[in-house]
Amino acid sequence: MIRKAMENDIPVLLDIYNDSILNGTASFEEEPLTYEEGQRWLKEHQEAYPILIFEDDGQLLGFASLSPYGRKRETAYCSAEISIYVSKKAQGKGVGSRLMDAIIEAAYHAPKIKQLISVITEGNQGSILLHEKKGFIYGGRLVNVAEKHNELLSVVYYQKDVTKA
Repeated sequence: MIRKAMENDIPVLLDIYNDSILNGTASFEEEPLTYEEGQRWLKEHQEAYPILIFEDDGQLLGFASLSPYGRKRETAYCSAEISIYVSKKAQGKGVGSRLMDAIIEAAYHAPKIKQLISVITEGNQGSILLHEKKGFIYGGRLVNVAEKHNELLSVVYYQKDVTKA
């Protein structure tokens, strides 16, 4: 089942996200988020910019979110950045694909969002293939923009038009 995240989901959301911070390169953050930061994060992700979770048999297995894309003071942006994180035990089981479908649908119903943007750490082939399968198009590459776990990382951008026809 996919539903909007609630405050009681924060500990598991943080477990999934913080594991990625500590052990992966999908997020360029280096310090795990605290519960208080998780509360602020959830509060910021309401209405047009939700956090959706995938739950199976009472277990939260992943989440997807939309975030405003662009600089905070610039209000002309009509794009949202998409993020999807799946727990290690649920990877490769279609959770990310179902979350992607749900978050794209949420973007279609958001009044201002016209484009979805995804910033993917280069080499994350699973994420790249999922985005291509869901109709995202390649938008460019930035080389060596971050360093994490003693590795220089590049990013690729993918974009999907969600204009209401």
